[in-house]
Amino acid sequence: MEENLKAIVPHQFGGHSLCNARFCGYKRKPGSSYTHRSLPYKTSLQDSNLRQKLQQLFDPIIYNAGHYIDLGSSQQCEHANKEVTLRAPKSHHYGNSSSLDYRVHATAAFINEGRHYISKGYSMLGLSPGTHTVRHAEKCMKQREKKREKAKSPSTKLRRLLLKQERATNQGANEALEGDTYQSGKFICRTL
Repeated sequence: MEENLKAIVPHQFGGHSLCNARFCGYKRKPGSSYTHRSLPYKTSLQDSNLRQKLQQLFDPIIYNAGHYIDLGSSQQCEHANKEVTLRAPKSHHYGNSSSLDYRVHATAAFINEGRHYISKGYSMLGLSPGTHTVRHAEKCMKQREKKREKAKSPSTKLRRLLLKQERATNQGANEALEGDTYQSGKFICRTL
């Protein structure tokens, strides 16, 4: 990752010695003329002052590249955000009270411990964990485990792929019938 980050600034200014063929068209086809698709006039940047400022901006990022490698899955982050919004919805303002901290901590406990976090908290405080609470937690954990096992099965994975293919086919058919309904930066006027 560090090598790829080091190559970003020189790549934009026409220096391809640090580039990797995986992201650099110049390295993939060295004999042909290379044009930048994302830069103005499709040519390399020339301003040395801009290059120095960009390099100063990227140096701390390159230095800390090892920290960025283990950022984790965005799916896990999205799951955690969804769980927090279930306990602290945006329609209610919890930001000025300590209630938000308790709600976020409860979410972290739920993600780490599962449904048993309530009964474990009660036990730590010397209270009864509650028979109904424990039973409900067990039931929810069993359902969660069944869903997890079912999601891992080959038939479920095949079904997800088939549904994905079906959605893509339907979307293509709808676009062929209706045309581009939403398109950024363009105004489409049709006469009937």
